[in-house]
Formats: sequence, C-alpha cells, structure tokens
Amino acid sequence: MNSFRTFQNDAIVNDFTSEAIKSPSILIIFPIQTNLISESMDAISEVVSAHEHNDSSFTFIIDKNRASMINFFDIQTIPVEIKKEKFLLDSNMILKKIETQSFDIILNLNIKFNLGVDALVEKINAKYKIGFISKYSDLFYNIQLNWDESGSRFSSIVNILGEAQ
Repeated sequence: MNSFRTFQNDAIVNDFTSEAIKSPSILIIFPIQTNLISESMDAISEVVSAHEHNDSSFTFIIDKNRASMINFFDIQTIPVEIKKEKFLLDSNMILKKIETQSFDIILNLNIKFNLGVDALVEKINAKYKIGFISKYSDLFYNIQLNWDESGSRFSSIVNILGEAQ
C-alpha cells in the first residue's frame, strides 16, 4: 500500500524521488501540535542526515517557544508565534525572510488542515509541496502523505526524503 499519493495540476507526479533532486533546498514547517514536535524532529534529523553530503540546504519554520529544541547546525530557523493550536503567523514577515530563496521542496508536518499554514505554502514557489492528506490537501500539495496512527507516524517522510544518498 502506498504511503503517499502524488498530483501535479491534476496529473500524477512521476518524477519525484529524493535522488532525482540534486542539492535540494527544503523548507520544513514543523507541527503546531506540541505533542508531535519531538517525533517530527526525530524524522527530520534522519532527513537532514541523509542529505548532509549532497549540499542540501534546509529552512525550518517552528513555534518560537520550541526553536531552542533544534540542534541542527547551519540551518535557517524562522520562529513563529503559535497560540491555542492555531498558527498565528505573519506571512509577510516569513515571505520577506525567504524572498531571496528558492525551494525545491516544501514539507508541511502538520497533520490537520490549517488555513494559515496551507495559505503560506500556496504563496511559496516550489516544484514539490508535500503535506498530509486532508479534505483540502489537493488544493495545496502535489505530494500527499497518509497519516499512520500506529508506529512511527512520520515514517512516510523518512521513506521518501530520508534515504541515504
């Protein structure tokens, strides 16, 4: 069974593999649910480790109260304010911080639809936009991951982005 489905302008994205993208620039949006932060960081550390020798670059967007938990070196971190499980973000501030960057991949680690987060993803240009399947995910993501309630819930991310290069 596939752990993800891919779409691009209503067509299947056939060319996606982490090996197909040389030196990718990856934007990662961490979950707003605090109980998922540690688990998502474990998965992302595997992704970062898998890409450390292929000149990849990463940018993280994370709750400002959790930004100190990240111990990755040489990674741009954009802290945002989160209150009551809502992403309160200044999209203009975030867009201004990344306006000179281009991304190959945007990875949204939020498992539930959040208009603020998904609208931000929509405003950023990237060939691959990866998010979890929801009622509205077809509108924002051309690669959509299934959420597995059992085991390692972020394993689909490690499977498609965390394999050693």
